Amino acid sequence: MIRKYVLLTLDEDDLIRQGFQKPPNPVPIKLPSMPDVVMTPVDQTAKPDVKTSAKNSHKGKKSSELEVTQILTGYEAVEEELE
Repeated sequence: MIRKYVLLTLDEDDLIRQGFQKPPNPVPIKLPSMPDVVMTPVDQTAKPDVKTSAKNSHKGKKSSELEVTQILTGYEAVEEELE
């Protein structure tokens, strides 16, 4: 059995080394840190016995279409006169 050994010239060695260069060390990326914000709890329990003016102002009263438009949109409806 005959074995052939191929000797590489320096130029070929340099080419191989260039192709297998060690990558540079990675730089760790630090995300900006935000301070911990402590939120104070807010007590917003519902109180069904509280009477508000919004509840009582429309009891038993039928609103016209113009009033409903004004309440929903915040704009006063204008009736156009037909000539």
